[in-house]
Amino acid sequence: MNSRRYQNLKRIPKILTFLFFAFLFLGIIFSETVGSEAEKPEEIKVQLDKERRELKSLQRKIKDKKNQIQETKKKEKKVISELNRIEKELFRRQKELKQYEKDFKEKKKEIKAISNEIERLTSEIKNKENQLANQIKALYKLSRKGMLDTISSFGSFPELIRQYDYMSRIIDYNMVNITDYTQKLEMVQKHKQELEDSEKKLVELTEKTRLVQKKILQHQKEKTVLLAKIKSEKELHLKALEELKQASRHLQALIDKLEKKVTTDVSGSKDLLKKDFNSLKGKLSFPVEGEVITYFGKHEDPEFSTVSFNKGIEIASRMGSPIKAVLDGTVIYSDWFKGYGNIIIIDHGDGYYTIFGHASELFKKVGDRVNAEEVIGLVGDTGSLKGANLYFEIRHHGKPLNPLDWLKPNKSNHSQKRK
Repeated sequence: MNSRRYQNLKRIPKILTFLFFAFLFLGIIFSETVGSEAEKPEEIKVQLDKERRELKSLQRKIKDKKNQIQETKKKEKKVISELNRIEKELFRRQKELKQYEKDFKEKKKEIKAISNEIERLTSEIKNKENQLANQIKALYKLSRKGMLDTISSFGSFPELIRQYDYMSRIIDYNMVNITDYTQKLEMVQKHKQELEDSEKKLVELTEKTRLVQKKILQHQKEKTVLLAKIKSEKELHLKALEELKQASRHLQALIDKLEKKVTTDVSGSKDLLKKDFNSLKGKLSFPVEGEVITYFGKHEDPEFSTVSFNKGIEIASRMGSPIKAVLDGTVIYSDWFKGYGNIIIIDHGDGYYTIFGHASELFKKVGDRVNAEEVIGLVGDTGSLKGANLYFEIRHHGKPLNPLDWLKPNKSNHSQKRK
């Protein structure tokens, strides 16, 4: 036991040493902790101020970003809508230009007619002046001879009465000539004023025509730039494609609506066809001269990796080429349609319809009867992303059919795709 006690006493210095260092270590930690706790409120305040500044900066950036987004949304326009806007304005300006050109030609004719009338009246006035001059000379001679000498020269009283009557008629005739002469002078002055006004109007029309032509060139340039963007930029191309799909759905809705309207008048629909439409498969003439550039059915674009379904065909042709009806029928729609430009829809009876799009001009209105191969409009590029061409569809009870199955091959399209 003494031995164990001795051993324990020997360990005391070691334990005391350990406890000393342990307390020393804890004291250091404690003092550091107390020091850090003393500094913490200052650091927190600094940190909070910094965070607040960063938060405010972030809030400003968020606000700026939101404003930018709003501005972008305001400026953002749909591709096809923008194209339609340009084309409508272009179409309006072209109509305006045609009207000005027509007015210009009419004014030229009017000016020519007025000039001819002035020339005619001037000639008549000259003749009247010569007549009046001769009559004045005769009266002058008579006045110099003397009235008594003139009367005494007549052999008898009846002869005097006859001469008096003759002279009275001459005087009346002269008065009529003088009145006519005065009126013609007034007419010449009036026509000269009209001529001056017409010439001013012609100058105005020339200036208006020049300004409209300038606007047309501007709109054509806008359209060219937009089409180039659609072809080169994938995002715009995809947006245009989506809007064309939407336009196709709207066209389908229009056809369904028109078909319901047509079927309510069965008697007016059945007698349209002189032949059974089915019997004409592969025998219909092409609606326009040109080459098929877009075919019916599924279409894959390798450049933009897109897939679409074409319900009709597009035939490239010269701007202004005549568009012809493929069969007898009645026009049930003739107007602008988003995505297709100017279109005509013809009802051929028995649920068969033909659709013609991208026209520059439409010659037929709703209700007009048309014959096979009759010109119904002119080729244009309204609503087109591919320049001047004709969009053509054949439908049966609203369902699109491949037009190339119904059209007979022509020289331009000997290698047509038929499905």
